[in-house]
Amino acid sequence: DITTVFTGTEAYYLPPVDKVYMPSITRFQDPRNFYGVWAHELAHATKAPHRLNRDFGLSRFGNTSYAREEIVAELSSVFLGQTLGFTAHTLEMNAAYLHNWLRVLRSDKGAIFKHAADAQRACDYLIARSETGRAGRSAEAA
Repeated sequence: DITTVFTGTEAYYLPPVDKVYMPSITRFQDPRNFYGVWAHELAHATKAPHRLNRDFGLSRFGNTSYAREEIVAELSSVFLGQTLGFTAHTLEMNAAYLHNWLRVLRSDKGAIFKHAADAQRACDYLIARSETGRAGRSAEAA
């Protein structure tokens, strides 16, 4: 259901082509970093209209919409890490990353609950699809 292309040096989800792009695991000092980043990017892919249809509005780096989606992706990575065993390292990375988005959490006291629920839905979606062999399908390098 979600195609991952292993190529390049950057990790990202590209909505127009609905693919996750990931560098090779060899580019990461610790495999747990690789899996944490991949989980984060797969979580972004769940926002697509044909998946969980999560839309926080026009997203640009640093704006509230971007921050909200990043919070969901980071929490999803934490939840997947706890389930799949890359928790300790991921939690350290996520704490530093989420610090940049505290203004969203401070301005909307209910945001953490909504975004945690969104993250759990993303995590559940990814686990259900991976169990049927459809999440994170590898594609040829672009």
